[in-house]
Amino acid sequence: MFAFNNAVAKLFDLFYLPFRSAHPFWGLLAMSVVTGFILLFIWKYTTNQKQMKAVKDRIKMHFIELRLYQDDMTVVWRTQGQILRQNLRYLALVLVPAVVIIIPVVFILVDMDHRFGHRPLEVGESTMVKVKIAGRGASPEVDLVAPDGIVVETPRLRIPVEREVDWRIHGERAGEFDLAFRVDGDEFTKRVTVGNSVKRFSVIKARATVSEAFFNPGEEPLPKRAAIASIEVVYPSMRIGFSNWLGHWLTLFCVFSLAVGFGLKPVFKVE
Repeated sequence: MFAFNNAVAKLFDLFYLPFRSAHPFWGLLAMSVVTGFILLFIWKYTTNQKQMKAVKDRIKMHFIELRLYQDDMTVVWRTQGQILRQNLRYLALVLVPAVVIIIPVVFILVDMDHRFGHRPLEVGESTMVKVKIAGRGASPEVDLVAPDGIVVETPRLRIPVEREVDWRIHGERAGEFDLAFRVDGDEFTKRVTVGNSVKRFSVIKARATVSEAFFNPGEEPLPKRAAIASIEVVYPSMRIGFSNWLGHWLTLFCVFSLAVGFGLKPVFKVE
């Protein structure tokens, strides 16, 4: 799973390469436009456009019929039944294309969340590092060894109820640093990004299960039998600005990609 995720992530890295030094808004906008364009073509060539147009025309016809015979309840009830029937038929026509579209969208959204959902730490900005202990037995000793450039501000804090060990750290200079965690003779690493331009700058959680590794691409997941279940560096959430608006990346992505898709529908004659 890691090898596959890493290969997919590298493909996305190539796409974002021209925007690595630009404001994150431009990379987000570019992916939104490309996504809207691609999904429009997937929709066009995985649907029966003639049948969809016929169904939509019948629905419009039945609404006109409702307007014309609104005083005849027999006609009204019959027409509403026909509208419901045509809507169900339309849903049946779009079911398979919708499933096909979901596949690339999931990969795009997972990657974008790691690029635009959080930002790297600023120089001198403090954050938490959290280690979850695996299993239910006695908790092993967990030692954090920080490289030059990372300062550990606090001694380890144990939270027995949560089976968690926490530290507070900050970076003294910009760069990427590998924290080392020593547990029962084993050593695990977790990358921390400080002050660099926005990119797919590390997973937020490195988990032991393969299924969760899909949603955390970037660093190799922990072994299944590791004494720790996850390592998390709590990065600050990112807010991306557009004009005078500042908000979550997913809102902008949905607005731009849908605008491209609906805007190009008449051009490419897509129902």
